[in-house]
Amino acid sequence: MSGVAADTRRNRTERSEIRVTVLALVITESHAAQENSAITRDQDNYVAGREMNGDSDALKDTQGNPVSGQSAALTNDSVQVANATDEATSWTNAGNGTHTRIYTA
Repeated sequence: MSGVAADTRRNRTERSEIRVTVLALVITESHAAQENSAITRDQDNYVAGREMNGDSDALKDTQGNPVSGQSAALTNDSVQVANATDEATSWTNAGNGTHTRIYTA
């Protein structure tokens, strides 16, 4: 960048230059993107009628960054686990984009 300073009497300084270097890019989280978010389980098979304790939903934005604080977006319509019923009324937010909920097989 370069610039010239001027005062109210129209006095001007010589052009001065400065180099700006970005050392770290800060990415702020945005809204969760369905195509980057997923349900994970701790095992592939469960006994019918038993709790499925390992179900979690990892919310990520369009850049793949974790998104937290959006538990309200996790509804029975937006999150469906095949052959399971939910046991909790709300999701538990781990604060790192991961939300957990107990289901019954």
